This record gives sequence, structure tokens and C-alpha cells, in this order.
Amino acid sequence: MSNLISNAIKFTDSGNVDFQIKVINKQENKVKLEFKVKDTGIGIPPEKLKIVFNKYDQIANSSNYLITQIGTGLGLSISKKIIELMEGEIGVESKEKEGSCFWFNIEAEIIEEPHQVNIETKKKEKFDKKVLLVDDRDVNLKVSSLMLNKLGCTVETATNGEMAVEKYSNSPEEFDLIIMDIQMPVMDGITATKILKEKFPNEIAPIFGLSAQIAKNLHKTPEELGFDHYLTKPLNMEMLKAGLQRL
Repeated sequence: MSNLISNAIKFTDSGNVDFQIKVINKQENKVKLEFKVKDTGIGIPPEKLKIVFNKYDQIANSSNYLITQIGTGLGLSISKKIIELMEGEIGVESKEKEGSCFWFNIEAEIIEEPHQVNIETKKKEKFDKKVLLVDDRDVNLKVSSLMLNKLGCTVETATNGEMAVEKYSNSPEEFDLIIMDIQMPVMDGITATKILKEKFPNEIAPIFGLSAQIAKNLHKTPEELGFDHYLTKPLNMEMLKAGLQRL
């Protein structure tokens, strides 16, 4: 959902982006759900519809697209693979210059309502920390900020390493933690972290490196890259809570 919504926002300059979830079928303890992301963006040419889920085939290469968007061309391919592994279906309907509708169906198990969490336990999970959250995707910033807010943190955001260096430098004493995405346009997280460590050699907030590729592709320890700790995407409450407990 994060990927589909991000893409819809990226290619919609005016109008709206609409997200829907609908129950298609329900049987005993299982339910089939349909997810749709509709936008009023620039749409997809007919000849590109067949390859939109292929690796590295970015639809933005069309002459009708603004060639200003940065990406690997892997997002939709990965989304398709995830849905296939969940034995679901994914597809797209689109008209050029009129918008697109990406959809997927999955079957999910119906579980019982979770038990109420004790209020005293909730109080213990609150962290009064100021966090500088750095990520180039708006959806990631929004979701992670909400989770950090629920854990009692206040959050300042930046969309690239250059902006992060500027925001931290303006008021370094305010921040208790920096969560830095490793791969970003303009300035990546490793470079930004190096600059911050050189600029504030004696006292700087801990910096947690954030990436979806840490486990497989980064063979160095966080300390070797200048970070105090690694966090992996997608972030969740338990991971953030454990990270905050390290402070």
C-alpha cells in the first residue's frame, strides 16, 4: 500500500488520490479483500500497461511523463511478487492523462479481537523524546511519525540528508535521536551522518541508520558506517520501541 500510494501521489499534480478497501467474499474464518488506489494523475499509455510490473521498466520514461521522479523501477515489481507470494492478484487500469487505478486482492484470516492492553503498561511505553526522522518518501514519514507520536515522541522530519544536516545544525540541543534513511536523493544517509559527526564531534544525538536492504546488502556494522544502530524497513511499533529503549 505504501508503494502504490506513494506512486499515485508522485504522478498526480492535481485532483485526488483515493484509497479503498472492500470485502469481496467472507467464509467462516477467512475473508477476501480488495484494495484499490485511484488517482487523477497523468495515467499510463496503453503500450506501457503490459510492462508496468516488470523490473526496471519505469513508466516515467514515456514522453508524456515528467522525467523528474527518482526511483529504481523495482517498486511495482516487488509489490507484484509480494502479492503472488500471498496467493493474491494485482493489476492496473489506466487511461493516459485521466488517471490510474492500481488494485490487488488477498485472502486474510479473521482473528479474534485483541485483548485490552493495561493502561499502566501503556504509560510505561511512553518516551518523551524529540526525534529527527529522515526519509525521502512522504508516506514513510507520515506512518513512522504517527508511530513515534503514539510512543510519546515529538517528531521533526526531513526528506534528504542535506535537509537533515541543516535542521539538526539549527538546533542540535533539541534532538534526542536521529533516524536516518540510508538511501536518499540529493544526499544519502551515510554522507549526512559523516557530515554531522564531523560537525559535532564531541556531542551528537544517536543516529540510527534505516534501510530495507541492511540484512542482505550491507556487510558492515552500523559503527563502520557511522551509525549507532540499524533499523530495518518496514518499521513497526515494536522495532521503534526497542530502539527508543536503547537510549
